[in-house]
Amino acid sequence: QFIKHIPCLKCGSSDGNSIYTDNHQYCHVCNNYIDGDGIETKQKVSPMRNFTNYDNLTSSSISDRGISASTCLAYGVKQDDTKHYYPYFDADGAIAGLKVRHCADKSFAIQGDWKATTLFGQNKFAKGGRNVTIHEGELDALAGFQMAGSKYPHVSVKNGASAALKDCKANFEYIDSFENIHLCFDGDEAGQKAMMSVAELFGSKAKMMKMRQGYKDACDYLKHDRNKEFISDWWASEKYVPDGIIEGSTLWEIVSKPMEKAEVDYPYAGLNKLTYGIRKGELVMVT
Repeated sequence: QFIKHIPCLKCGSSDGNSIYTDNHQYCHVCNNYIDGDGIETKQKVSPMRNFTNYDNLTSSSISDRGISASTCLAYGVKQDDTKHYYPYFDADGAIAGLKVRHCADKSFAIQGDWKATTLFGQNKFAKGGRNVTIHEGELDALAGFQMAGSKYPHVSVKNGASAALKDCKANFEYIDSFENIHLCFDGDEAGQKAMMSVAELFGSKAKMMKMRQGYKDACDYLKHDRNKEFISDWWASEKYVPDGIIEGSTLWEIVSKPMEKAEVDYPYAGLNKLTYGIRKGELVMVT
């Protein structure tokens, strides 16, 4: 966490350098980095990185969405009087970009090296584990995390429904490291279409959450204090099955019925014993 601005011995700036609680320093003027032990190291930093305003802010609640200050603090989300700041990190866990939401008109602006960023919240949760939940937006990821007890991985795609597939492809290795991938996208047409395309990417690992009537996204559940309903609908997420594919586990009644008498026998007793002859509607491949 940012403590204060200090002079930089490298470039001479009087207040461009910053010191943090783990004692590392970073200068926003010359990009010089000194680790917590006082050793100057080379750090891959975009020349566009300048988050001084963000560093000086603190995390507070987002009351109109029901999101607590502790949830915002967990994800590094900060606010001022007119804007929200959502931090995005690179694959090494260093902050690389910010998405800035203007509260008045709900517009967004991007700062930093956006191409280097991973999914929102990805830096917070290590690879692997049983479940990860992917949302369509940052506020929904915060809401889902809070309703689930502030323990389990909830992340968000970077650029909304239209680029959800692209974002998930770019972070495929991370997402695919989890046993189950829950998709909690908006209930509108765009969100459902995006959710289906992402589900196709991960196949049988994907589980699609269906929003109940009257709720568009995770924020709607939290705003109306429907935490239990959200968890219930999360557990009821439907496993993705490609069109035209029927799982064998659903066919027990069919496969347990006695087989119809063969209309034609093979001229080989051993083959008849294995296949019970030839019936209509069956495909036989000879190799």
